[in-house]
Amino acid sequence: MNRNYYLIFLAALLAGCGGGGDSKPSNTSSPTSITKQSRPQLIVEDASLQFEGVGTITQTLLSNVRGSVSYQVIDSNPPNVVRVNDSGVFQILRPGTAIIRATDTRSVDESSETTCSGTVERGFNNDLSASDLSLVALDPDGKALTVRGQKGKLSYQVESGQNLIQVDDNGVVYSLGSAGQASVLISDSGNDLYLPKQVRATVTLYAIGAEQLKFALIEDEYRDGLTLAPSRLDKVETQNITYKILRSEPDNEVAELLN
Repeated sequence: MNRNYYLIFLAALLAGCGGGGDSKPSNTSSPTSITKQSRPQLIVEDASLQFEGVGTITQTLLSNVRGSVSYQVIDSNPPNVVRVNDSGVFQILRPGTAIIRATDTRSVDESSETTCSGTVERGFNNDLSASDLSLVALDPDGKALTVRGQKGKLSYQVESGQNLIQVDDNGVVYSLGSAGQASVLISDSGNDLYLPKQVRATVTLYAIGAEQLKFALIEDEYRDGLTLAPSRLDKVETQNITYKILRSEPDNEVAELLN
């Protein structure tokens, strides 16, 4: 009788413990590790260009792009050479050299980072020009050369016809008394943005009689809205002078007289 109670108690105990090793497996799971894919190295080409004005833009050249590329200027000599946005557009601010870091990121790939240099050379001054000059050979009064588009300090030198003219530091030309043609070399020293440049102006000296009406040659580079005025070389007393266009090439739209 006691043996039967013991067997029943043992069976109940085993049933309460889930049986002998017949329990259900645990539902807990371990965290999953995501491995990003390897990728080719991002390549950004160095850039070298000539300064053409503040705000000029240029685009970076990229290779092996997989995702979104961000940019950061990490060094600049002098400061503020370029500005770059996240579209890879470089805005040129001044000559110099800048180092830019580019980072390519994508959720499934490893990120890739590289640097490139942007070098901006001083620009060419295409605006520098000078007008030719006409003088009366026997006139002791000087005339100033007209120079446009200079970026730095101007200096003047008689390049040919040293026996005909002199020129001072302010670009005023004086006749030495003889008719002929001379040339003045005009040098612009440039500045932080633009290279030095030289242009030439031709000086023509006329020998005219005391009662002879004489005008300087009217000549200039075309500019929109350019207005030219007659320049008399003589000193003849006059009451009224009228003007008329006698010939115009290639058509009659070259110029018109204003009242």
